[in-house]
Amino acid sequence: MNKKTAVWIIVFLATIGSTSWEAFAKTVYVADSFEITMRTGPGPDRKIISLLRSGRQLEVVTAGDEWTEVRLDNGKQGWVLTRYLTEQEPKAMILARLQQKYQKLAEQKDELQKQIQSLKENKKDLEQQLKATSNKLAKLENAYNTLKKEASDFLKLKAKFEKTTARLKELKSKTTALEDETRRLKRNHNIRWFLSGAGVLLFGWIIGISSRRSRRRSSLL
Repeated sequence: MNKKTAVWIIVFLATIGSTSWEAFAKTVYVADSFEITMRTGPGPDRKIISLLRSGRQLEVVTAGDEWTEVRLDNGKQGWVLTRYLTEQEPKAMILARLQQKYQKLAEQKDELQKQIQSLKENKKDLEQQLKATSNKLAKLENAYNTLKKEASDFLKLKAKFEKTTARLKELKSKTTALEDETRRLKRNHNIRWFLSGAGVLLFGWIIGISSRRSRRRSSLL
């Protein structure tokens, strides 16, 4: 083991010793306005395995004052300078997220405006249908009231007709009785007239016979 390797082992052990268990699985970000290198070990002479842009999310594997071992979301691990890391979400990411939210809200706003416009049109159609239905209902009510009045008038006319018919039948019956009585009286009057005329003739005949007898007797004397 050479001296350089021993130094790195001491640094590594010191780093582990200064790392608490709470540091594991902690999320950090590459600080704003930076593009940093991720190396195979904690030193500037170690091989660069990736370039990390500002806002890149990293998982802390081993925390240290100068170097921190991190893991990418694709599982790749490496070491980066601790001073380029921050636990606060970068402003660029916040801005990008806010822009996405704004865009989403703007799209939702457009969709809501379309829905509001559609609801307004539906409301207008419903108001027109309600107006037409109200007019139709008013016509039906008028027709019903007219029919009700006509029905009431019809019932009154029917009662009056029935009453008039009964009265007419009664008058007809009385008229028939009067006609029968008139015919009876006329017949009796004719009979009396005939009898009176016959009596007059008979009386005249009797008088005539009496007169002829009286003249005959006078001529004999």
